[in-house]
Amino acid sequence: MEKITYIPVVFCFDSNYSNHAATAIFSLFLNSRVPVKIYCIVPASDTKAIPAIHQIKDKFRIDISVISAENEVFSTWKEVGNIARATYLRLLIPNLIKEAKVIYLDADVIVLSDLSELYATPVDNIYIAGVVDPDGSKASKVPREKNDVYINAGVLVMNLDGLRSDNFFQHCQEIYSAYEEKITWCDQCVINKYAENRKTIIDPKWNRQIFSNNIKRNEWDDLISNSTSSIIHFVGGEKPWMEWCNPCISEFWWGYAKKLNIEKFEPVKASSIKQLISFANVLDINEDHKRSGLIKNHIINTLLQQSRQ
Repeated sequence: MEKITYIPVVFCFDSNYSNHAATAIFSLFLNSRVPVKIYCIVPASDTKAIPAIHQIKDKFRIDISVISAENEVFSTWKEVGNIARATYLRLLIPNLIKEAKVIYLDADVIVLSDLSELYATPVDNIYIAGVVDPDGSKASKVPREKNDVYINAGVLVMNLDGLRSDNFFQHCQEIYSAYEEKITWCDQCVINKYAENRKTIIDPKWNRQIFSNNIKRNEWDDLISNSTSSIIHFVGGEKPWMEWCNPCISEFWWGYAKKLNIEKFEPVKASSIKQLISFANVLDINEDHKRSGLIKNHIINTLLQQSRQ
């Protein structure tokens, strides 16, 4: 394993995700043995709208640099579902970060262990390493060679020297232009096409992709207690900071977030019948039938009131 003095880690987000990014950074800080240097790439218009990042930098003396990105180039690029346009900032990392190699992390992760082993992943000739994403692969419509493995872009090891020398961003622009109509997961599809048949596949523990409302409490406890997961990545539409998320996962995530004392940072309230149904379903999965029944009664009463209007 190569000897390192610090590990450079990059996050990309806008002001809407700054509190969540702060929580992810805090988990990384708490669980690191080797010093980390954090780079936060944010849209230029948002650099003064991320107080949580500056707060944790000062409070915990974390080495954080905020990088302002002029992201007008992405102004017409598509958004998909809950994936905001800020996700494309990942494509600018080699041009904005003057490191030879970095780890990239999404803002919706919790880091449970030191990242030295991950950072030591060899990416000398193959510039990108990631964990397999079978669900993303099934939905992706961008054509790739039959044997190409689709990776999740929420956790990446990136050889920035290699990507810069290969004009990574220019290639990504060309790929987006050629396949815009077929792109399903925004820049993740672009990255997979760029690295087609030349990706290093890493252990799933480095990007344990969790659909929060599909998991039972005992399964969740196993994932976080027996060293099978080094990074938890909350994929899908239900995030831990949402009121209708799986309670055991929310409790775990807020265990980190509440220690930051971020002003006015509270769970997102459920605002639709669909969200309440999702919450009732996950309570049933975890055999909390009493609470689930109360929510179902609320849903029925709400629908009855709407039908009378």
